[in-house]
Amino acid sequence: RKVGSFDPVTRKYGDFIRTDHVALSVYSDRDSSYLWVGGEELLRAQVRAGKFLTPLQHVPGDVGIDNLIYDFHRDARGVMWIASESGLQHWDGAKKRFAAVHVPELHNTTVFSIAEDELGGLWLGTAHGLVHYSPASGIATRYRKQDGVMSGEFNRRAALRRRNGDMLFGGVAGITRFRPKDVTRGRSAAPVVFTRLTRVAEDSLVEGSIDGSAELEPGKDDRAFTIEFAALTYAEGPVRRYRYQLEGLNKGWIE
Repeated sequence: RKVGSFDPVTRKYGDFIRTDHVALSVYSDRDSSYLWVGGEELLRAQVRAGKFLTPLQHVPGDVGIDNLIYDFHRDARGVMWIASESGLQHWDGAKKRFAAVHVPELHNTTVFSIAEDELGGLWLGTAHGLVHYSPASGIATRYRKQDGVMSGEFNRRAALRRRNGDMLFGGVAGITRFRPKDVTRGRSAAPVVFTRLTRVAEDSLVEGSIDGSAELEPGKDDRAFTIEFAALTYAEGPVRRYRYQLEGLNKGWIE
């Protein structure tokens, strides 16, 4: 339960300082001279030339003592991020604390590692797949094994961006390598067609296939109906989502 420095040139150790809790990760921020320490607690101290200028101090955030901190990252804009059992968190300068990022893709998900692509997007190795989060838009997308990701669960601090822009993430089943632009490139929506219609007309149940139909009009005697549909594509990619609307009844689309 100690944190210290080591100079690879002189092969000598510098100052060491004890912590009250287990430390799992450290991050040295050269611009601010802060040393960030994560584990069972979030701490920081000012350091210079391998020496502690201040004692380790607790930093407030949306993490508890049972929520471990695994990784740190300072993005190109200067914003600090942490990966933890409480998900992804960012430094809120106004409140002087770390605040959780609330998106469905990170709900109740442990984030183990963080890497940033050339466009400022954050790639996160989590306990439930690889997640791409855009701080600019606030949109997140999850990628799983069916999308080509090697592992369903990733490892802590096992993330790297190469000089050519490729990203590498280590997981329990191996290393996933990809180029962010190829993964996030927009895809045209697959055409959707109706495939089957079941109608309840008076006292009878009428079923029938409707191969390739793009428009249906219920009869005036139809009391209820069920429509089956399909997206015409065999391409790999994120799980497709659908929405529907009954004109004259629904005011908006239903996901």
